[in-house]
Amino acid sequence: MNELWQEICFILQDIPKTSSEELYEQKVIQLLEKLGWSRYQNEIKLKQSYQLGSANRIIPDIIVSSIEKDESFVVEVKKPSEDIDSESYKNQLFSYMRQLKLTHGFLIGNKIKIYYDGVHNSLKDPILLKSIEINEANVDGSLFIQFFQKETFSYSFLESNAKKIIKEQITIDQTKELSKRLLSSEYLDNIKRFITRDLKDNWDEKVIDSILTNLKLSISSENTVISQLPPPTDSLEIKISELVRNNLQLILSFCEESEKELINLKSKSYSKNTFNINYPFLKQVTRNSLKQDRYWKQIYTINNNYYVVTSEWFEPSIPLFTAYLSKYNN
Repeated sequence: MNELWQEICFILQDIPKTSSEELYEQKVIQLLEKLGWSRYQNEIKLKQSYQLGSANRIIPDIIVSSIEKDESFVVEVKKPSEDIDSESYKNQLFSYMRQLKLTHGFLIGNKIKIYYDGVHNSLKDPILLKSIEINEANVDGSLFIQFFQKETFSYSFLESNAKKIIKEQITIDQTKELSKRLLSSEYLDNIKRFITRDLKDNWDEKVIDSILTNLKLSISSENTVISQLPPPTDSLEIKISELVRNNLQLILSFCEESEKELINLKSKSYSKNTFNINYPFLKQVTRNSLKQDRYWKQIYTINNNYYVVTSEWFEPSIPLFTAYLSKYNN
């Protein structure tokens, strides 16, 4: 599980559930700072007032600014005990997103809800991309980090992932709708009519009707409740992590033979350019080193020196890592 998400959960849960919205807001600012945004550099704007026309103004809780845009996304904070499914809370966030022309924003209270209002949204209101429970074991935490971490923040990435999530949700909705139709009594009548048409050339219709009257036909689902398909990309961090772990021995063996590649993989810039990760692939440690932040616990030996491998991997690195592997597999 992503260590940064664990730290975020620790920050948000380090106050009583009964705490005020103002106190929780300070925790959310800590969260944003942990993601790399700076209040000192005016990237995190608290309670900033925006004039709308001659008489109206809005005052969002938090606006975050990036290099790409002065207002990049909005954060609406509620008390940690508040259920943020309330329509009034959503409408408040939607208003800020629409007035400031923001494609992304999130509500935070007893959980985090990410909303989207970009080109791929054909609905009247912003749509929910993901609802994330604030729990260290929640694999969706990696998606939250990918969306809102400063080092990886990109509108093109946000848009492409929003498009993918929306497409998955459409598939889920269509599956539920079609399942409901197939399980309906009206569709069962269609099946009976089909049986009659299929048999009538060889059998008397009265015989067919008599048999169908005395037969019990039914369609049932193997699942008690048809709710949703398992999203194919919900465990993005696990998938890329498994890919890296499964091929580590190949890479480490090559590093034993190539001092140049070993030096490369210890370089932050090389790791960024090669894999689009924010930390060096390898970090040299001592044999009895304590667990390193952003690195897996296991220590590997290369030419009598000790190294750990970064744990900070995300979905966009999959094709880059695969391309890197190809030079060893050819």
